[in-house]
Parts: sequence; C-alpha cells; structure tokens
Amino acid sequence: MKKIIVLILAVLALVAFFYFRTAKNFTNCEFKFGRVSNVVLADVDVTHVKSVKKLNILDAAKLLAALQKKDLKMDLTVDLNVKNPNDEPAQLDGMDYILWIDDKQVAEGTMDQKVAVGAKEEQVVSLPCKVDLLDVLTSDKIESIADFALGLASDNADASRVKVSLKPYFTIAGETVKFPSYITVGGDMMMPKH
Repeated sequence: MKKIIVLILAVLALVAFFYFRTAKNFTNCEFKFGRVSNVVLADVDVTHVKSVKKLNILDAAKLLAALQKKDLKMDLTVDLNVKNPNDEPAQLDGMDYILWIDDKQVAEGTMDQKVAVGAKEEQVVSLPCKVDLLDVLTSDKIESIADFALGLASDNADASRVKVSLKPYFTIAGETVKFPSYITVGGDMMMPKH
C-alpha cells in the first residue's frame, strides 16, 4: 500500500512539474496584434464595409435607429498571434484581458479556455469583446461613429489604434497562478500596468 501511495505521489509530482514547465514556457512566447474581425455594430455586420456610403439603406436605418436610442453596442473579435520559440510546448488555462481603442480602455474580459502552442509553432488566439461606442466616442454624428467602427474592421486597421493588455494564468494543484503584470500587445506605447 505504501509503495502505491509513493508511486501515485511521484506521478502527480511529475505531471505538476511538466504542467508548470509548459506554463512557464508561455512567458517566453511572443504576442503580436493580428487583426480586428467580426465587427457588428447595432446588429449590422460592418466587417467588410469600407465606408458609410457603402451601407445599404436598411443597415443605415438600423444604425440611425440605434443612435437615436443611444444603444450603440459593438461586438468584435481581436485576433492575436502567439509564437512559441521554445523547444517544448507552451500552455496556459486562460487569460484576463483589457481592450484599448485610441488609448482608452473600452472593454475587459476573461478567456477561460486552454491555449496550447506547440514547440516552435504559432497560433491565433481570438478574444471576443463587447464595446459600448457611446462610452468611447463623444460625437453623436452617425457618420463619424460608423467611420470609427468601419476603420476598426478594415483590413488595414493597425495596432496603433487597438491594443490589448493580457494577464495569462494557469492552474497548478487546483490553484490559479496569474502572471504578475499585464502584457500589452499592439501599438507603440505600453499601456498602464494593473
């Protein structure tokens, strides 16, 4: 019986060590801003719309009605590229994140799913975000608000406009261990640490 307990403890220790190592490997991973995708403003998919003038009349009417109701919710996905330069896999259990647009914090969330990146591999991690545009913008002109959303959705939306602060975490022996500070991805400026 004693040998079985020792064997079980040894196996658990080995698993914990391996898991800690793959989690630690994430500290060496490189995070880069990928793109903004799946932009939906007031139930109108504006991902591939290049300007307000390209909206059809029904979508323009929906946006105008949402503006009049002061209900301009925008859903979007921020894609990040995660590159693992290690000779071993990297893994984490999730991450807290803060979305910044034009240096203003506009959303925060938690992605509570495992992310595993193989040795010397790269993977896209998608973060779903919800933004209330009335909190972001001060103008109440439909054209400027729509142009703002369309600018985010365009293929040339750059990382100087959109930033994400990440705080990855992993679980060891039932305890959640978070990185000590946020990692900011996108743009040239570092956002404040939390």
